Amino acid sequence: MMMVSLLPPLLLLLLACSALAAPGDDALGYVPPLPKVMSAEWRSARTARLSALPAVLQKVGMFVGTGGVGYSGGQLSPMAQVPFGTARPGPDTAMGKLAIPFYRSGGFYQGSSTVLALSHTHLVGAGTRDYGTLGMMPLPAEKLNNDTLQCDFTILALANDRMRVCNYLSAYSQAQQVAHPGYYSVYLEDHDVLAEMTATPHVAVHRHTFNYQNGGSGAGGVVFDISHTLAENVPTLLNSSVDLTWSAGPRKLPQISGWIHQQGDYSGRFGGYIVYFVAEVSAPLDQARSGTWTQQQLNPGATHVEIQGGKLNTPGGFYLAFDSSVSQVEIRVALSFVSVETAAANLEEEAFDLLVGHDYKTKKTDDVMVFDAVVERAVALWEESLNLVTVQGGSQVDNRKLYTSLYHAMTSPSNFTESGGQYIGFDHKVHNVTTTSDGERLDFFTDLSMWDTWRAKNPLIALVRPDVARSVVWSIMQQGIQSGGKVPRWSLASGEAGGMTGEHSAAIYTDALQRGLLSGFDTSELLSMIADTLRNDEKGNGYAKYGYTPGTASQTLEYAFDDFCLSQAAEQLQQPTLAKSFLATSANYHNVWDTKRSFFVPRFANGTFDDATNATWPLKAVEVWVGHFPDGYTEGDAWQWRWFVPHNVTDLISLFGSADEFNRQLNHFIQMAQVW
Repeated sequence: MMMVSLLPPLLLLLLACSALAAPGDDALGYVPPLPKVMSAEWRSARTARLSALPAVLQKVGMFVGTGGVGYSGGQLSPMAQVPFGTARPGPDTAMGKLAIPFYRSGGFYQGSSTVLALSHTHLVGAGTRDYGTLGMMPLPAEKLNNDTLQCDFTILALANDRMRVCNYLSAYSQAQQVAHPGYYSVYLEDHDVLAEMTATPHVAVHRHTFNYQNGGSGAGGVVFDISHTLAENVPTLLNSSVDLTWSAGPRKLPQISGWIHQQGDYSGRFGGYIVYFVAEVSAPLDQARSGTWTQQQLNPGATHVEIQGGKLNTPGGFYLAFDSSVSQVEIRVALSFVSVETAAANLEEEAFDLLVGHDYKTKKTDDVMVFDAVVERAVALWEESLNLVTVQGGSQVDNRKLYTSLYHAMTSPSNFTESGGQYIGFDHKVHNVTTTSDGERLDFFTDLSMWDTWRAKNPLIALVRPDVARSVVWSIMQQGIQSGGKVPRWSLASGEAGGMTGEHSAAIYTDALQRGLLSGFDTSELLSMIADTLRNDEKGNGYAKYGYTPGTASQTLEYAFDDFCLSQAAEQLQQPTLAKSFLATSANYHNVWDTKRSFFVPRFANGTFDDATNATWPLKAVEVWVGHFPDGYTEGDAWQWRWFVPHNVTDLISLFGSADEFNRQLNHFIQMAQVW
């Protein structure tokens, strides 16, 4: 077992800061420079690809948000996807063989130097490690041996963090990437492979070009690692069953299909999820040199593998070898959370039937290559989506900021509606989506990190994509019904992770309701479920009983705001008694206001305030980087939460005694924020 000794905190901070210095968060968006080591053909192709994009796509900085330190990191990835797509193929990276915790929740980190694998599902911008389903690595067939298919665990003792590293990884450089909405590629230096990715809503399409740079002529191969995930501190692979068929489907091509039951840092809270998939390969395989593998054990010709979880994941999957005449191969990985059959249907509908003007079903087997057409469709979808907002004037930097932010806003949540309108519910049953009385289909969305998104992202989506906003509210209601009446706080895949604090579905629901977006379907059941949840001390931790949440000031502030939101929804739905009740409790922020210190301070169940000397002490920047926050304040301190009464600013000002004192304190906070 490979071990990494305990690193001093200062060394970790220096590593983090050196990574931060890498490009990735500038306003224009980082575009890697043209590397001299790459061929003129590659350099020309990259320039042509980016310059041929629609003008609005050229304003998107794909590497913005991929750097940062700790809680200031963006946790984003330049992965390929369509708007609100479930399939998000992209690179999972590390710094050599070291992955510092909280630096790659989205799989990618700008300061990385190695690609561990290419995987197919990722979270967007969330500070928790999950997904990373079905790892893949293209490489020369001669490397398909016991040494390459060996995996070890690095242990970063400071955080008790375990990361599995396999020898099939490859070095890469930042300059050897190309990314735009709907497309990502990277040159894998150790394997001399150009790996390109694009996507439909549920299908990841890969194109691997072997012997790309060095002029070799050896056969290419691909490793599938079914136990690969992004989370490593829990047994991430619970069970799996996967088969290889040499000739299958309407095109009689090799297929790998099956299911993987996995869990991550958040999805482990509800038992994980099952991903079904069908991976179609565009070229015949060398059957004598293909088969299954587990740790350092190749099984040539084998076509079935089952791997069950344990304390540490047992690595394994399939390895495929091609004839030396195959210089380029496409692999289409169709995903489903419903069944293998639905994954196959997703493949046909999204990667073939929906490619208007391309009649692939009439072509011969060796002529079926869809990658460019899928990229073309993904680009068209992004062009349509980004052009929903048009602006005049402004600098180039301003335009880049706007459209990069708009792009990121439309990368999540995930539309889980599959072929035939099916989706997997939070009760683990297959359901069908519905339509409004106006005939509009309501899709099922998940991966809703509502604590992060209710303030700005959800209102933006309501403005530019009201159809998505409607479906999100309907999805929240269905998730609550399927969970026994408890609305979700942080939905992920097919379950409720319960992350963060507050019940901000109330804000998202009320905002959409007041905008008039919810006509055509009844939401009164959602109103009742949110009300019950806010009055449920199992989730509120005593808020309903005491009028504040014992031990935490910030959660009390959040619940008071949620109460106000629900009062407005109840008033609009003509439920005056409920509206009056929640409007009254929306003033509960008074219960944690310490008049002696003029701060919102944690209060205990016995009614006394926390008298700790650091209760109102401002955070230092280094504390934010490493995620150290004082007790009683969620991801912040008393200074930051001091202003959180958005529903009654006039009353908040009165708590300070006068508007002049409020302004003095607020100005002091703003001026000192950069110093602290």
